Amino acid sequence: ELTLEESIRLALANNPAVKVAEADLTNASWKVSEARAGRMPSLSFSYSASRSDSSASPERTDKYTDSLSLGMPLYTGGRVEGIIDQAKLGRESAGLGVDKSRQQLRLDATTAYFNLLQARNLVTLNEESVARLQAHLKNVQAQYEVGTVAKSAVLRSEVELANAEQNLIKARNGFDLATASLNNVAGLPM
Repeated sequence: ELTLEESIRLALANNPAVKVAEADLTNASWKVSEARAGRMPSLSFSYSASRSDSSASPERTDKYTDSLSLGMPLYTGGRVEGIIDQAKLGRESAGLGVDKSRQQLRLDATTAYFNLLQARNLVTLNEESVARLQAHLKNVQAQYEVGTVAKSAVLRSEVELANAEQNLIKARNGFDLATASLNNVAGLPM
């Protein structure tokens, strides 16, 4: 037996939707750091080598070039600041996505929990109905055997019992589906 609070806690701990949203938030935070790096100096190194063979002369010419450069942005026209602001808004949006994901998961867990309770109560109600109709059928059959009721009354009671048993099967299937739905939301084995 799970309580509503336990099912919500399990859903928040185990459901992958929240984990995905949190990973998006982490990614957005790293993008802010990446955008801030645009203000920092940049160092680049390049190397090239070439060899040329001339058909006119048997000599080979080898040429090597190394290049090292250091750059510091002095004025970017607001481009770097705009990229940083955009990354911060992306991080804020990802944070709101985490909140939305958690709230949606709370709603889904609550809905699944109450659907399970409703399905369980429906099974109990149908079981009581089947038991009551079985007792009624026995009573009608006993009356038929002594000749106080017609065969149609027995048949009608049998049909009512068969319909109630079919409703009980549907209610049990609904309970199994509601259980699977809650397990899915809570991240429990199906």
